Amino acid sequence: MAILLCASLLPWRGARADTASVTLHVVNVVPKFMKFYHAANSRHLDPVQRWALWEKDYGIAAVPPTPQGKALAHKRLDKVWGKYRAAIGQFNGDAARDEAAARKILPEVARLLKAGKHPITVDLVLFVGEYSHNAFTVPGSDGKPATVYLPVEMPPRWTRITLAHEFTHAVHAEVDSLKNMYVEPLGETVLKEGLAMHASRHIVPGGPAIAYTPAMAYGVSWQKTCLDDRQAILSGMRPYLDKSTMKVTQRFTFGKGITGLHDEVYCAGWIIVGRLLDEGYTYASLARIPESAMPDFVTHAISQELSGQSAAKPAQQGSPR
Repeated sequence: MAILLCASLLPWRGARADTASVTLHVVNVVPKFMKFYHAANSRHLDPVQRWALWEKDYGIAAVPPTPQGKALAHKRLDKVWGKYRAAIGQFNGDAARDEAAARKILPEVARLLKAGKHPITVDLVLFVGEYSHNAFTVPGSDGKPATVYLPVEMPPRWTRITLAHEFTHAVHAEVDSLKNMYVEPLGETVLKEGLAMHASRHIVPGGPAIAYTPAMAYGVSWQKTCLDDRQAILSGMRPYLDKSTMKVTQRFTFGKGITGLHDEVYCAGWIIVGRLLDEGYTYASLARIPESAMPDFVTHAISQELSGQSAAKPAQQGSPR
């Protein structure tokens, strides 16, 4: 979970891509980064001056909206500054590539979640990140659509998987009329992240399991620990599934959870949603669990997983996975 550092990043909306009831607005802020980068270089700014210019003229990073997140963005900028020199010439091409991928993937997500004639509108912001490869989605509110933020420096296959993941969040929010924002009951996060990971595997198939989970960032050991310690993770998380505090959210997302594993909420989501799909739920049916029922639903599924019992009612026969 990560958010934008600065406001007012959507001064205009780019070209539209309509497929049935699906609309994608693309906002490319790569030129904004290029302007900042060239200004910082031409003026030979030191790291402190460069950071001040970054905050003034660019200000987008995939970090939490806290002083600690801001400090992390500053640290990352200093660390990767030298990498931009070699890649600066390809960022515009990367943005064009990513936009083309997004226009194909969003309608596929809408079909998978059976959006039907439900109007789906998503804003996509293409930006240059800090090589953390962390995309994120800001939920829609006050009549505004969900906004997906995608760093263009990611490898192409990872970009496609990430788009499928983040678009699942955006479409899920629409078809299920989700209202909660960043601090939500932990059980809701488990279901939403599990659905997004498995949906991305369905839409961009062929990769190993680690390609769709935080193991892509943390390494194979993350996946192994998740599966080896699944009993401890699920049982330790169960008492917190109805809690919606920043402390709980941070512990199981940014923090080290029960076992010391980062992002344990993703581990739980991968295990539980995978089991539900195996036992007959469809992506579309999981995307329509009422928001208020998600904590109890996930609590029951985890209890059944821990006891070895069936976790789900079979979906209607013939309903596609």
